[in-house]
Amino acid sequence: MPVGSNWAPLRSTRGVARIVAFGGRPLAVADDLIETLQSRVKTQLISQFTPGEHVVIKDHGFEGIESIFMAMEGDERVILLINLLNRQQQISLPLASIASR
Repeated sequence: MPVGSNWAPLRSTRGVARIVAFGGRPLAVADDLIETLQSRVKTQLISQFTPGEHVVIKDHGFEGIESIFMAMEGDERVILLINLLNRQQQISLPLASIASR
């Protein structure tokens, strides 16, 4: 590792277990592999839902409740707007717990 490098932010990223290194130096990753991964991420981040779309919650104690998709929250969570006790509330659930209406 170059002197003065701060790898703490990378190591604390969700899903990162450790940095692959040999002799204390991080392994270089080919540019084309990085571009391929970035392309996949961009494709996956384009949500199958659009803001304002009505969706149904499949589980997590809200099963069957219709809600409004607001936005993605990270890669695997969504922010929904539900009507709870005659008030609109925002909740965050896993993406896998909602479906199109």
